Amino acid sequence: MIVMYLFLAYIYYDTQDLHKMMDEAQNYADKGYYDKAIRYFYFALILDYKKTTKPYAYLGLAKCYAMMGRFNKSEEFLLKLKRDSFWLLQDGTEIRDMRGTYTLAQVYLKERKFVESKNCFEDVLRDKYTPDDYKMKCKYFIKLIDEINYFEIEFRPKFSYE
Repeated sequence: MIVMYLFLAYIYYDTQDLHKMMDEAQNYADKGYYDKAIRYFYFALILDYKKTTKPYAYLGLAKCYAMMGRFNKSEEFLLKLKRDSFWLLQDGTEIRDMRGTYTLAQVYLKERKFVESKNCFEDVLRDKYTPDDYKMKCKYFIKLIDEINYFEIEFRPKFSYE
């Protein structure tokens, strides 16, 4: 029964309805109902045969899982977003959407994976299409990571058993 419903929904679902579903998922996420938001984001992924909302669904799923503290699952969707998400410019140039990379860097930072986080922030900085506000935030986070690493190395307590 569920398979038949999904098949019919897949055939007859309108793109505008899909965007409404994504808005509903985002509203649930904003209110803290992450389980409901995750269901809507997954449903949007299943129904998105044109792949128009796929990057937004990946980003929404990743943020919900991160807010729930499930960083491994969040990382999985952010890596998919980083791999699959491109924008097409008017001249036909494909550019990578850096929101996934930026969010992945933040997830790594929460997990205290400083090297991976710094690498992602540097990837965002290297991209010539990244907006300036993202670049400023990345520079701040890179500086913060460098300071954390400095303090962890310089001020690590030394214990002696003698």
